[in-house]
Amino acid sequence: MPTFATEHDLQRARGRIDRCYLCGNPLNDGRPNNRDHAPPRALFLEADRTSPLILPTHEACNGARSERDEIVGQLVHILHRRHPDPERDRRGLEAIPDQQGHIHAVLPARHLFFSGEIDRWVRACHATLYGVVLPRRGVQRNIHPPMPTSTFADDGTVLFDPVLPQVAKFVEVIRRNRMANTLDAITAWNDRFRYECIWVQADTSPWLCMWAMRVYDWERLGETWPTERRGCTGFYWSPDGKPRGATVGTVLNLSVSSAEPLDPFATSA
Repeated sequence: MPTFATEHDLQRARGRIDRCYLCGNPLNDGRPNNRDHAPPRALFLEADRTSPLILPTHEACNGARSERDEIVGQLVHILHRRHPDPERDRRGLEAIPDQQGHIHAVLPARHLFFSGEIDRWVRACHATLYGVVLPRRGVQRNIHPPMPTSTFADDGTVLFDPVLPQVAKFVEVIRRNRMANTLDAITAWNDRFRYECIWVQADTSPWLCMWAMRVYDWERLGETWPTERRGCTGFYWSPDGKPRGATVGTVLNLSVSSAEPLDPFATSA
């Protein structure tokens, strides 16, 4: 059951990675290498930049991400009551009224890269836990971000993306396996970053990885909505099957809390 919770653990895991987790090619293929912080260092307060999650990458693969890192950083910094100057605000949040006239912040569809950045961190965690690359392409995956997303109809109507019905089931599975101590996990960035996952297989279906991720208490990004608090969860099917050493989900019928059914890290769970 891979678990990395100290700086020594993370350094040891990094030392066994011999491929760029972003492109999948060997790190010794002659191209310049550098290091990638996952999530970006800028997301974390100065006091929390200890025990970082760092992976070796090709310099070319890890370039041209500063703009996205800046936008995601500005979103997370809302939690610290830190807001960018108006002329530097890159978040692109939309102020949308609900049916009662209350104004809420929504992440518009043009910023769907937020889910793409989360997927990048999931792939970094996969490489750290198992020492192998999770491809960006050819993998069926789903990501449930920690705040509502939406699109706009031609008439300007806001169309909110629905929460998949299986999200609550994923949360339940994560909670049950946390109780059973059968989760693969990474804790980094002074305990401000947490990633947990479990592998399950139904009948003859491919192995499925269910995961949950937390950066600070970013579920608060969506708490202004009159709905359940949203954590960050998702799943993926690896084309290479379950990695060696990955933990299989418990079959124990453990009772878990039904409070905050969309937040895997709810303290009441």
